[in-house]
Amino acid sequence: EGLDGYGTNDIFADADGKIYLYLPNGRHVFKVNGKFYAVTVKDGPAMAVRVTPYWDPASKTEKYAECVVLDAGTSVLMNGKWYVADHDLTVSGLSVFGTANLILADGVTLTANSSGISQAAGIEVAVLYGLAIWGQRQQTGTLVATGGWGGAGIGGNHGEMCGPVTVNGGTVIANGGASAAGIGGGCNGSGGTFITLNGGLVTALGGSNAAGIGGGNSASGCHELTINGGTLKVSQGGDAVADIGSGAFGPPSSEGCTLRITGGSVNRVHGTGATPKNSAGTQVYCVTVAGLEGLVSLEGLDGYGTNDIFADADG
Repeated sequence: EGLDGYGTNDIFADADGKIYLYLPNGRHVFKVNGKFYAVTVKDGPAMAVRVTPYWDPASKTEKYAECVVLDAGTSVLMNGKWYVADHDLTVSGLSVFGTANLILADGVTLTANSSGISQAAGIEVAVLYGLAIWGQRQQTGTLVATGGWGGAGIGGNHGEMCGPVTVNGGTVIANGGASAAGIGGGCNGSGGTFITLNGGLVTALGGSNAAGIGGGNSASGCHELTINGGTLKVSQGGDAVADIGSGAFGPPSSEGCTLRITGGSVNRVHGTGATPKNSAGTQVYCVTVAGLEGLVSLEGLDGYGTNDIFADADG
């Protein structure tokens, strides 16, 4: 499928499992037996490769990447690689080495559970590394990342600062272990550099004495949290702790933690933490709209990001 005008009657694979198509120069993406393949032809023979579709909220288009399929033996996401969770899978935590991309296939749940591993994050993203999470067109793929004692849901192990984390789509549930952030630092680890939400549905729950997004116990919040779209529910893990910002006994969340909201629906359960501002640096305030359900269409707010805004259970 997908090769308009190309005849597809009675195409059989040979003994080596191959078929041979003749296509003009250019980039071609097509389906074979329901799977996506891509090839770039340039004045000569070329080999098509299996690719995985993902949804890009910036361009609002479907794009494709050559991916490694996650399995029970996967423990590390390597630099420059794309990974896909294309079947329900539970692993005892993951670590990112370098900068990696993760696609959550529609209808699939990936569980990264370090709850039985002391001081380990559900998905470790240390300060020098980075992770981008993508959904597919229907945005029904789910990641559940849970840290062990002292480990963030997504971010630092015990004592580690969090590296850049970007959520572009899918449903992401990040549960910090005791004294660790949902997304951000482990116990005694700061929220790190840059955390960005462009799309998807994100729930970030801090462990005891830790922020939902930001610092673990006794640590500062992230340098910059930017929300351009999507739906976020974020909650601290104890009294006198920020939903977004520093952990308990850390510096005030107003110090060194920038919260920039240029789109999306953001439910700060306790309303605590860093002061939200827009891209111009002007303080912004929460406006609640009730009586809604499901995916919401938002119009009339020029420049405000409207990707993946969903009403919560209370409408």
